[in-house]
Amino acid sequence: MASNALVQTRLDADVKENATAVRILLTRTANKRMLLPKPVSNSHRIQLRRSVQGAPAFG
Repeated sequence: MASNALVQTRLDADVKENATAVRILLTRTANKRMLLPKPVSNSHRIQLRRSVQGAPAFG
């Protein structure tokens, strides 16, 4: 396939919004020369959620 080939497709609106958000994140990351954080595993995500739920409320 040529490097300048055009691909056209129809996307669900939610998929398009998510893809746009990811594109913006990657563009900003590249412009600022920052590294993306490592993906969080499910076990870490559950542990973080539990710690946040158990934290005292502000105010």
